[in-house]
Amino acid sequence: MINVASPDHYRLLAPFYESLGRLLLGNQFQASKTAFLHTIEKGDRVLVLGGGAGANMPELLRRCGKKGKVVYMEASASMIRLCRTGLDRDLLEQVVFIHASTFDALPDLKFDVVITQYFLDVLPDNKIDLLFETIQSKVDKHTVWIFADFYALASKMRLLKAMINAFRLLTRHARKDLPEYEGYFNKWGWQEMESMIYCQGFYQARIYGLAPNSINPETSS
Repeated sequence: MINVASPDHYRLLAPFYESLGRLLLGNQFQASKTAFLHTIEKGDRVLVLGGGAGANMPELLRRCGKKGKVVYMEASASMIRLCRTGLDRDLLEQVVFIHASTFDALPDLKFDVVITQYFLDVLPDNKIDLLFETIQSKVDKHTVWIFADFYALASKMRLLKAMINAFRLLTRHARKDLPEYEGYFNKWGWQEMESMIYCQGFYQARIYGLAPNSINPETSS
């Protein structure tokens, strides 16, 4: 495991994270985390950012197979421990865990799949830009980005505000609102390929591919 000093703001929340998600948001929330995983192929290199407790990792690893590799970056040591505990030993051999909160800790690899699920919503705007900038050097024209996150649905605003305030209190996240996700994907040359809507649109999953000419030909394959 690659370990870069990072405070564990999820230490108290981690043991209850998955059960709280199921209690508050239901089965559709869990289903959104498996959306588009079927696009992962044997031998793929997969980058998971902010993977939390890794509820979908067994399926993800089975799909990329023994010849594939998952780089799993998470700022919380408690979440990494939960993820590792949930994986069989043979699956653990396919994972490189990175305990860090800065994107410069990512290895110099090209990835076939990037996954961010309920991760961008906790990052400040400048760090989202930094993430996209960092990712551009680690993908090529064939890379897909699997994304899932919350959206500001009018009928769910009270719940959304309560969730944001709770995370600000418990995990010290700075955001008071949701990012304009599409603006970042468009800015950095990613085009939506398909989407899936859950809970009337309160949370959504999308898969993106790179638009033509958005990657420097010298760095793509």
